[in-house]
Amino acid sequence: MRTSSLFALLLLAAGCADRAEEPSASGPVERDVALNEEAVPEEVRPGIPLDRILAERADDGPFLRTLRPPRSTRAEPVANEYVAGQVDTLRTRVYDGVTIQAYEVSGGKTFLRQIDVTGGDYGTRDGLALGATRDEIEALLGAPERADGPSATYSTGSAETPMTIVVDYEPDPDGTERSATIRWIPYLD
Repeated sequence: MRTSSLFALLLLAAGCADRAEEPSASGPVERDVALNEEAVPEEVRPGIPLDRILAERADDGPFLRTLRPPRSTRAEPVANEYVAGQVDTLRTRVYDGVTIQAYEVSGGKTFLRQIDVTGGDYGTRDGLALGATRDEIEALLGAPERADGPSATYSTGSAETPMTIVVDYEPDPDGTERSATIRWIPYLD
């Protein structure tokens, strides 16, 4: 009986473990161990297409809730424009190279407010990413609605789900203008 209890305890402990340590020159390093891929939250990291996050901009944000912890999070109270006395939250999550801002209605839904890409390989499947030339971006988005020096503002989406995209360009060593930052701003009413 005692042996079977010890065996059951060991099995339970092994099944519940979600972190493992690997030695390194500077000491142990934690890494995630994925026993069930569906149960492991997705991480915002370079190379992940932003299409999935952008597609969920106007619902309760199930993808936003599955993200691993960001480097930092800031929550700011915001007065609701439509409900007197209601205070909502503007939550900003900062990851390496990308910042995701969500508007959380008190007792209600979460809406994507803005995504700022400043580094890494973030982008959309159609090729809107850092390092793209102005010509490549305009081939995807059309001519900008407004261009102020190195910054250009584009409008995309439908009448029901419009999106503003602001791209800041910087010249590369050859003088070609390339996107240095990209900001997606879904319309919120």
